[in-house]
Amino acid sequence: MKLLRLTVNAYGGISPKSPIIIDFTDSHHVRAEGDNMTFKTTLLNALRVAAGQLPVTDDAVNRDSGKLDVSLDFIGNDKLHYVSKATKSSFKLTYEGESAALPTPMTKLKELLGVVGISPMEIKTKGVEDI
Repeated sequence: MKLLRLTVNAYGGISPKSPIIIDFTDSHHVRAEGDNMTFKTTLLNALRVAAGQLPVTDDAVNRDSGKLDVSLDFIGNDKLHYVSKATKSSFKLTYEGESAALPTPMTKLKELLGVVGISPMEIKTKGVEDI
């Protein structure tokens, strides 16, 4: 999997008035650093929500706008371009320009992400070879 772009329009303290967009296309490494309360953990959690690894909770919804809007563009291990989009009411995964979302986005994300897309408890209880 290759990350292309993380777009956080509304998540936690990140407001639609000042969205954060991280373009990974020319990066091998990305580092988030800064003082406390500068949204480092919020960005990581937004990425986890967009990757289907963290459920949407009330804390994820932007307090000012009441919205949640996070998307992640990436190339899957099958070499197709995917976009996952999480909002307050839905989670969608589309690919290669298809407008219809895949019917089981979490299952497909687990397939695309491999072991990274599996919870540590699932690995511990089932073993990698059974997943």
